[in-house]
Amino acid sequence: RDRSRAVAGVLARRGIGPGATVGLALPRSLDSIVALFAVLRTGAAYVPLELDHPDERIAAIVADARPDAVLTVSTVTPRLTGGPDLIELDRPLPDDAEPCVTFAPGDPNRLRHPAYTIYTSGSTGRPKGVVTEYAGLTNMLVNHQRRIFEPVLARHGHRTFRVAHTVSFAFDMSWEELLWLADGHEVHICDEELRRDAPRLVAYCLEHGIDVVNVTPTYAQQLLAEGLLDDPARRPALVLLGGEAVTPALWTRLAGTEGTVGYNLYGPTEYTINTLGVGTFECPDPVVGVAIDNTDVYVLDPWLRPLPDGVPGELYVAGVGIARGYLGQPAQTAHR
Repeated sequence: RDRSRAVAGVLARRGIGPGATVGLALPRSLDSIVALFAVLRTGAAYVPLELDHPDERIAAIVADARPDAVLTVSTVTPRLTGGPDLIELDRPLPDDAEPCVTFAPGDPNRLRHPAYTIYTSGSTGRPKGVVTEYAGLTNMLVNHQRRIFEPVLARHGHRTFRVAHTVSFAFDMSWEELLWLADGHEVHICDEELRRDAPRLVAYCLEHGIDVVNVTPTYAQQLLAEGLLDDPARRPALVLLGGEAVTPALWTRLAGTEGTVGYNLYGPTEYTINTLGVGTFECPDPVVGVAIDNTDVYVLDPWLRPLPDGVPGELYVAGVGIARGYLGQPAQTAHR
């Protein structure tokens, strides 16, 4: 926490605050979390730069997002030439890097400032930035505390949970684990090799008593095949699923495992993290669930008329979590 506040102070002295943007170009490590929350402490927005991506894509995102600064490390700096101000977190911070926060709690518009911009490829293949506000992020935390955290924690004596962070920060799904951190729980950052290696990840979860894993249904099947749920004394309390349809077999397995809950979450990038969700303790079938708090969903026909239950249509979403829009693309924003 102290280091995050110190990095926030470095950013603030460079004029970073609400409305500003900071790129994150960091290997998966504790510094990833330090940097991300340092940006949020200033009230600015972060843009994750996925180091697995080609330099050309990183350069395209930097050119489009135009961050006011980039938090990085010296080994990555050569890949960021010709860009904005670079702050290397593996170098000593300036002597005047005292804790400093520019995010004023009394600002009535504080939740309407951008919190992050996530880039998707879009239908054209060109990186397209989706700008998400603090309001949606706050709503997601409150929803999860009520609908997921409390029911699961109550089954385990409201103890502090250990959460494995396995999702790329370039996806908003990475916030599933960070919301637990914001709620006071312990998050383990799995490096690139560990998070992609099913046998090693299962071994890590069992050795460290991991309570929560957040993966796609396909990866969940691999983890189960490696024995994630086999030991009643060490199996996780919660398996979060997202990014794909959940198979009936996986849902049934999770629902039938004593001491473990499965929770399916669905949502487009244009809505903050999730739009719909449901747990194995709420429904016997692997559906996409019900709308999260302060969110409405509609199934409409091509003429925007509501359709009866069971009739296929297009899903429309409204609520506090709607993204501000596509960065620098007002026509695309208006179309969507």
